[in-house]
Amino acid sequence: MATSRWEYAKSLAEQLRINGVAEPKVREIVAQVEAHTRMTGEDPVEAFGQPVDYAAQWQPLSGRHLLTQFLLGVVLAAGIMGVIKAVSVDRAWADPTPVTFDDLPTFGVFVALLGVLPWTVDLFLSRRRASRLGQSAPGLEWPLRWAAILGIGAAVSGAVWILGEPSDGTLFMAPRWLLLALGLATLPILFLAGPHPGMDSHPRPPGPAGHEPSWKSRMRRTFLNR
Repeated sequence: MATSRWEYAKSLAEQLRINGVAEPKVREIVAQVEAHTRMTGEDPVEAFGQPVDYAAQWQPLSGRHLLTQFLLGVVLAAGIMGVIKAVSVDRAWADPTPVTFDDLPTFGVFVALLGVLPWTVDLFLSRRRASRLGQSAPGLEWPLRWAAILGIGAAVSGAVWILGEPSDGTLFMAPRWLLLALGLATLPILFLAGPHPGMDSHPRPPGPAGHEPSWKSRMRRTFLNR
């Protein structure tokens, strides 16, 4: 089964970004692949191999990169929880605000969405797709996603149960303004965290050397997958 240049370029760009390749280099590699296949008429899979393998030749996905992206997701989840807590309570900004045991499940959900799922299930599905271009379509993805969500939910519930609830239900206290400030301080993570599986994977048009998307574009792709 022949593979279109666009499909191959899209998949290759996604794998390169996931592996941590800088955006200017991603555009350069994709442009070279498209130019070669356009000139020779070769099937890109036959010429370069599957996208996941060709991307690894430029920069393999490392455990350190995975751990870094996961930890950035955890910190961002904590920041979001801080903002939610700060704006949802009705008290003076200088008053101590309790972060309670009941906040842990919500925090666990944010950690799962921002740190766990993107770099486990989404990563597996993305690399599976990028290793089967031109072959029969892989099995349905939604059963695996739902199984992962249920598994993470069970893990969070189990962790909360094992930790046990403090006698007064309070984990720690912090001024309301401090929770908001620390939460807002995590927003730069949107610039530090690299693209994750499922994010915008379309090859971007060539631009000036070193040109990066605006902060508005980064936030839109992060939260809306566009």
